[in-house]
Amino acid sequence: TMSAVIVILTRSPSDPRLKARIAPVVPDSHQRLDLVLAFLDDLVERVGAVEGAALKVAVTPPLEGLRLVRPWIRWDQLLLQRGATFGDRLRNVFVDLDAAGFTRIILLGADVPDLPAAALEDAVRRLAADPHAVVTGPSGDGSFYLLGLTVHNHVVPELFDKARWGTPHMLEDVEAAAVAHGLTVGRTMDWHDVDTPEDVRELADRVRSAPTTAKATAEMLRELKLIP
Repeated sequence: TMSAVIVILTRSPSDPRLKARIAPVVPDSHQRLDLVLAFLDDLVERVGAVEGAALKVAVTPPLEGLRLVRPWIRWDQLLLQRGATFGDRLRNVFVDLDAAGFTRIILLGADVPDLPAAALEDAVRRLAADPHAVVTGPSGDGSFYLLGLTVHNHVVPELFDKARWGTPHMLEDVEAAAVAHGLTVGRTMDWHDVDTPEDVRELADRVRSAPTTAKATAEMLRELKLIP
């Protein structure tokens, strides 16, 4: 069995707030859902190709929403995000995957459909090389698209309770908490998460010049007439 896992965090397709911020460029809610699912499809394919790491998808309730639209994601690859706050949900993904037998656990946001595989391979390598490593993937706005660490003796380090979630201080707060726990913080490459209309336009520019990096996303952007 593999002790390393990369888990993609995504919202349930049933969530009415799904990517509401990109409505100015993608006004139709069904098309927004299709775009989010294309992001997920591209990442599932990319994570699935990473050597030495299992793939999981952690979804907000209800789980059945994702089962209906993506039946080919295996039931045993899915887990539910538990918790009232963002920090609780992150911590519980680590707790639940540790309970499932994984020790090196990498959380990956679903909003980076064209993230190079090298970033994921780098994160897996860093955790394999140093049992006290914490690896983050900065996303440019004081946030992060990736967080990886090793769970020892079933105790998840407390990196979540003091972080100012939803602010430009998230990344520095989590890294400071890791350092306070005596852990070694390393960063993998910066990448852009897709959260705003401007982000969608920048994604379209990147995908137009390298359409094979995110095939499902490219197809959806063409359908939306955001790339030719």
